Amino acid sequence: MPPPNTFAHTILTSRVLHFYVSMGILITLAATVSIRNFLATSPFAANVRWEWLHPYESTQLFLVAVREHTEDQSRRVAEMRRRKVEDVELRGEYRKAHGLEKTGNEGGFGGWGVKKSGREPVAPVVQESKGDWVEEQIRRAEEEAAALVEGAEREKAAVEKGEAGPETVVAVVETPAKEKKGWW
Repeated sequence: MPPPNTFAHTILTSRVLHFYVSMGILITLAATVSIRNFLATSPFAANVRWEWLHPYESTQLFLVAVREHTEDQSRRVAEMRRRKVEDVELRGEYRKAHGLEKTGNEGGFGGWGVKKSGREPVAPVVQESKGDWVEEQIRRAEEEAAALVEGAEREKAAVEKGEAGPETVVAVVETPAKEKKGWW
């Protein structure tokens, strides 16, 4: 181990430096694995080509391929979900036609099934407040405001007459805000 207070000792014992190096390595490995996985499994990987002379255009082509892949996956999942919903509807109609079980809004499949949107949304019920506590709070706030205004007027009149002592004057001192410490 190098002696303390040397450049080599600082580099070897710096937590911040080790944190950023470790995070950089982990992020690089994760990005590499993700890109390799995409290129190995996606049908849109054939559209991606890397040219060292044009890295910006190559990156744009890669992002376009990722977008197309995402849209294709979304389309596939939406189609699969639509087919499953249609299958549930057909099963419900069959059961209803043959009198086997109730369906839809009537509670088919043990309460599960395709719910028809024929019912109206229920509006929340607003309960009327009981008691006069709101009016009481308003009255108290008005009394406090009137007392403060009256006290300020009395103090102003006392200062004008010269009756106010030094004990009523309060000095306001601004304290500087603490500076936020950075990472370094």
